[in-house]
Amino acid sequence: MKTSVRTSPKMMTQVGFCALAFCLAQSDLGSANAQDQAAPVTTTTTTTTKTIEPVKKVLKKKKKTVKSTPVEMMAPAPALPPPPAPPGEIEKPRPPPVAPMREPAPTKSSKNDGIEWFNFRLGGIAAFNNATNVSPFISYDPVLIKMDDFSIGLGAQAMQYQRLSAGNVPYQTYIVGEYTLNLAYEMGDLMPEVIAGVENYGPDNGNTNPIAGLNIHYLMKEAPLLGFIDRFFVGYASLFIPGNFTSVARLGLGVSF
Repeated sequence: MKTSVRTSPKMMTQVGFCALAFCLAQSDLGSANAQDQAAPVTTTTTTTTKTIEPVKKVLKKKKKTVKSTPVEMMAPAPALPPPPAPPGEIEKPRPPPVAPMREPAPTKSSKNDGIEWFNFRLGGIAAFNNATNVSPFISYDPVLIKMDDFSIGLGAQAMQYQRLSAGNVPYQTYIVGEYTLNLAYEMGDLMPEVIAGVENYGPDNGNTNPIAGLNIHYLMKEAPLLGFIDRFFVGYASLFIPGNFTSVARLGLGVSF
């Protein structure tokens, strides 16, 4: 059995309007969504592009700086200047640093350096052989060479012997001259001195004979007695007279100016 549906022209017109209205509404909604989705993408792309470009430029500058100024060649930072003086005050100049004073090393007096011209000796001498002979003496003993504690000098001594006892030899007085080379070495307050030379008794008393001996000096150079007596000494020497060996003893003091 067939059933037929009848539609009137009015009804068709209403349906058509409804369909047209639905299509228009869907078209407007689609264009709005398309606009909303396109706008964020464009903005994000533009912002990202603008942000990346400055970053690339900064990185390029940093690379150039590192290549042109390596760490090893960088100069140290300059020292900061002192703070300026307050207004109204004059800044006083700073005095330069002064090195601490050092005490000079102790040195020997100038008298002990080089030649010593004014050296003298005074004392008594006794000669013992087959008779006993005594005499005062005076000598001039300049120091010609001085090297630290070692010295070389000369001696010229004059004396007048008096024979005290000679058995069957008559009493006699005679003048003697002694000329020596003196080698001395200072050892603190003591100074041993070796002498070697000749004694001259004149043509009637043995002529000229060799003599050699040793003197020991006690030095007082730091505090001379009376300001000029700077040593005492004692000595022994042998005088080689042919057939009459003689021992000579001395005792005296030294004077320096």
